[in-house]
Order: sequence, then structure tokens, then C-alpha cells
Amino acid sequence: MRVKNNMLVMVLTLLMTFAGATPSHAAETVRVAAYFSEQLAKGCLAAIQAKVPGLTLEARPIDAIHDKSDGLNALTAGDVDVLWREPQSKSRLTAATRPFLYRDLEHFIAFSFSDTFREIADADARTHGLRALGLVYDKQTFQFSRKAPLTEPGHYRGATIASLCCLWWAKLLGARVLNELIDYRSEELVDLFTRGAVDAVENMLDDAVKQEVHRAAKYVSPSASLLAEAIYVSEPAWHRWSPARKALVVRMAEEAVTTCSARAFDREAQLFRQVTAAGARPVPVNRAAFVAALKPHLKVDGWRLEDLAAIEKIGPMQAAPARLVPVATDDIPAVKWRVQTSYPARLRVYDDLVRELATSVGELSGGRIQLEVLPAGAIVPVIALLEAVGRGHVTLGWASPATFAAKDPAFGLIGSIPFGPDAAGYTVWRNRPDIRRIVDDLYARFGVKGLSCGVTNSVTDLWSAKPLTAASDLKALRVSPRFWGPIFARAGASPVTLPAGELVPAMERRMVDAAVGYGAAVDEGFGLPDVARFNYYPGVLAPAYGIDLIVQKSAWDAIGGRGQQVVEQACVGMQKKAMASTDQADAQALARFRGAGIAVQPLPQPIKALLRQGWEAHAAETALRSPAFAELLRSLSGVTP
Repeated sequence: MRVKNNMLVMVLTLLMTFAGATPSHAAETVRVAAYFSEQLAKGCLAAIQAKVPGLTLEARPIDAIHDKSDGLNALTAGDVDVLWREPQSKSRLTAATRPFLYRDLEHFIAFSFSDTFREIADADARTHGLRALGLVYDKQTFQFSRKAPLTEPGHYRGATIASLCCLWWAKLLGARVLNELIDYRSEELVDLFTRGAVDAVENMLDDAVKQEVHRAAKYVSPSASLLAEAIYVSEPAWHRWSPARKALVVRMAEEAVTTCSARAFDREAQLFRQVTAAGARPVPVNRAAFVAALKPHLKVDGWRLEDLAAIEKIGPMQAAPARLVPVATDDIPAVKWRVQTSYPARLRVYDDLVRELATSVGELSGGRIQLEVLPAGAIVPVIALLEAVGRGHVTLGWASPATFAAKDPAFGLIGSIPFGPDAAGYTVWRNRPDIRRIVDDLYARFGVKGLSCGVTNSVTDLWSAKPLTAASDLKALRVSPRFWGPIFARAGASPVTLPAGELVPAMERRMVDAAVGYGAAVDEGFGLPDVARFNYYPGVLAPAYGIDLIVQKSAWDAIGGRGQQVVEQACVGMQKKAMASTDQADAQALARFRGAGIAVQPLPQPIKALLRQGWEAHAAETALRSPAFAELLRSLSGVTP
């Protein structure tokens, strides 16, 4: 049964005109009815529409269509085109909101882009006539307890829990559940908890009537209950739609999965911090133990244990390639731009990506926007690339934002987040509206528009000529640190700044003892395996490495809304392409390293701990002198491990 507390029955009409749209190219109108948290609804749908060219979202008043089917009748009757609601009862998709399946938000989002999700959605479409295009995170419930935390399945045996929903799983674990939907009102359950008559109470963080619970609780831990919205379309209607309309709706669903889930998760994280600040101690649960304890009871109502196992195994790189939606091109001005990269041409991984970007932009624009790719240093030195683009000496640049950290340290954090999320999590973070605003403001100071246009997974923490086993091994270690010199300096190492082209000769002559790498495939291109036998990977200094396309602001404005849509779409596709291609290239390179006798291993924990201390001290100090860095750092609360 659905929890109704604080769930918005959304009444919005979003009729927005995209920049560059003309009457001769009318946008597709998609009628949407959705349940979603009130505080998230307006900004969420507006953000989706702003990111999907050619789409107009018309949100239908769900009060007018609400019935016992929770909107399903309206969908099948054609009164709405898309319905957001909890997964349909007795469908395989209901397994996707079962206990403790997800490791984190990135795992949840990756499921909607996975082959597993598409297989389940296809099966449900055949059985129920509904096609699910994605899942949107809405809320999780929490257990508040007074006597002891509920962190293991055995803790529920004999406990009495006041519930705001249906804790069938807690009953399976031996708990006595007092359920307001049967015998109690919510105020009575709150009173029972605050008086100590029950051991724990389950509730949402933002339910105002439960504030007394938050104050009375000594412990708070995640519950097994997850609220998620499935994005449904009618299967018969889906087959009638044109390919272009299908592509637009799929893009809408993909943006909903990432943007709306991230907004909901961030808001929940903020509320959780408020609750714990009131005195309740947060305690993690033994997720694996709960899954193991509950799996024997889950083979009901169409769920399949195979689905649960498949979801558990999903990794971030099962994300589907971006779907590019063609746009009208006759009103895009014909331009030929030069794009200078910050990477030498011999680094084929990055060179191939920017050339593929140029091809994509050309195809999507019908040949109206042509990019000529130039290697690093062809017009200006890499260190001067940002100003050169802003002043029009070259129209575009292709570089990690971290390249420009000397201009403002916030650029360093945009390019890579030490001890931060992986590539999938980084992409979610970069696409958040608050982060886009910070990044736009930062680049605007230099007269450019910056677009997140590529992201790779972990860089190599260190290549070393000798093994590193203890924190003391960093003392006086001469290391080429790339962007992370202050972190190594605080850890006791001796950073030595070198141009990329001098790195291998310096290690060969033992001018440096170790060097931070790029990624296995790029490092191989540099020749690092020839001069160092110890490879410390995967990295914690940059679990994800972002690459931006920077465009002179006046040139960006000159191509108009349609041209901007083309470039933005190409960059969306390149984000996922970069993850997939570099992961594959790195895996192949690592296999060659091992075959050549190179030791490939993570940094020892004591060294990681020392580097993390160095990062945290450096970040705290840097936040005092860069407002943008401080704002970005605050945004990472709940995102970084």
C-alpha cells in the first residue's frame, strides 16, 4: 500500500519555449501525471524540460484522473501519455524497491540504465501492457529507536515497532508491528514511542507530525522501505508513437532518473543531517545480512530471486549509451571552429574522444557546425588555454577543469574529487542544477561557456620504482603529483612539478621516485610501465576524472538555441562514451601490465589514510580563500564516501 503522507498530487503546467525554437519546428507535447515529493516537483520537471530539446511537458492535474487504479486507467485510456507512480503490484519491477538492494544512489540510478532493467521492463510490458522507462528515487524510510539500534536482522526478534506503513519484512524477522493503517492513528504511534511503550518507530524524515520522534530517538538507521516512482507509458500507445517521439520520451525518462533522483537524495541527506544534529546517532545496517535473511521470503507477487541477484551485481558501467535526438538544423549558422586539446596527440584515448565529439557535432548539426581538432600547444600553451578561448584566439578548448586550478581552486574540484564518487556518481553530481550554476558562474568570469563533455573512471594513484607499504614510505618521497601537490606535501612527500612530456625521462633518471598517472591506457602511451614496476590502482585521488568542452561565450551565443542543443547533446553522449571506452582500454592495459610482471594493487590503507588527512586539511584551508570551492565542497556532503 502506498504511503500518502506528504506525497504531492502534482498539479503543474510547464509550457516553456526553448531557446532557438521557431514556430516551424513545434516541440512534441507530452502529458505527464505524477506523484512526487512536493518540494521537488516544480524544479525537477523544469530541469528535465530544459535538458531535452524539442520537448514540452504538460503536467496534468492528477486529482482529476485519480481513482482506485492510481492513474493507471487514465494512462491506458490515453488521457495522459506518461504516468509516474509506484511500481505496479504483482509486477517484476516491484522487486526493484525491495529491502536493502542498493549500495548507494549511483547503484540505484545505474539499475535504470542497465540491461537488467530493460529485460524486466520488457517482460512487464508483455504481461501488464505497461512499459517502464525508468525508476525515480523518492524517499527512504528510517528506523528511530530509543533502546538499541536496529542494525542486524536478529535485533527485530521480539521488538515492538510503530509503523507508518506495512512492515511485512519486520514481521518476518520476528518483530511485533503496530500499524496505523489497521489500528492506530499516526499521533498515537508517536505518543507510544515518546513514552517508551514501543522500541522503535518507522517514518519519513520530513513528516512534520513526527518531529517528536526525531527529538526522542537515540539511534537512527535506514529502513528496508524505499519509495520509488516508475515512469510508465502504455504499451499500445508506445507502439503507435513515432521514433522521434519515443526518443524524446526516453530522454525525458533518463533525465528524470538522474536529475530527480539526485534532487530527492540531496534533500533527504539535508534532512538527515538536521535529524542527527538533534541528537539521534546515525548507525549503518548490515545490508548483506538483511538481504540474506529476507531472500527466502521474497518469491511472491511476481518477484524473482534472479532479479534481486542481478540488481545486486549491477555496476556503474552497465549504463546504456546516450540516445541522441536529431534537431532541425536549417536555422543553425554555418561555422568552422578550431578546438585545441590539452592532451598530446600520442595519448590516443583522449585524442580519439575529442575527434569522435567533432564527428558527432557535425552529424547532429547536418554539417553546419564543423570542428577542427588541434593538439596541445598548437596555438597556445595548455596553461593559457582558458584565457585564449575567452579572448577568441581559439574558439574551443578540450581539457579537464583541473587544468585551470591555478586560476581558481574550484576548477580543481570540478575536474576531480579526491576520495569522491566514481564516474557515474560524478556525472550525476555535475548534472545537478546547483552544480551547473556554480560551474557556469565560474567559467563566465573568463568569458567562456563550460560543458561537462567526458568523464573517465579512476586515475592511477601512483607509479613507483619501489614498493610502498607504510605511511612512512611517503616521507621525503619525490613525487610528480599532477594536480595534487598540496595533498602529498601535507603527507610528508616532496612534490616535483614536471610537464607531462618530461615525466618518463625524469623517472628513468631517478629525478623522481613516483608519479601520479592518468589512467592505465594513457599511462601506457606515456611509457610509464617501462620505468616503474609498481602500479597503485584504482585511485582515490581521482575516482573520476572530468573533461570539459569550453567555448568562447560570444561564439556560443552566435550559434543560437538550436546550435547549442546540438553541442550539448553531443557532450551528453560523450560523457557515457568516455566512461565505456576508457574503462575497456584501461582493463586491457592493466592485463598487459600484469602479464609483464608489474605489480597492480591499491594503495595500502595507511597511505590512503594519510593522503585523506592531507586532502581534508587542504580542502578546509582552500575553502577559506575560494567561495566557489567552498560551495562545491558543501555540495559533496552525502555524495562522497
